[in-house]
Amino acid sequence: MGYSGARGGLDAILAAESLVRTAREADNSPRLTTEQITGACASPSTV
Repeated sequence: MGYSGARGGLDAILAAESLVRTAREADNSPRLTTEQITGACASPSTV
């Protein structure tokens, strides 16, 4: 793979990042909390 292949890969990554950023900015839903991502419980007594 030469420079053109590496450059094409970088262009694809940058385009994907731009697409995700645009979709994220257009979405009105609330951000995820740490607990939603990690599965941690806010109150250990509710387990």
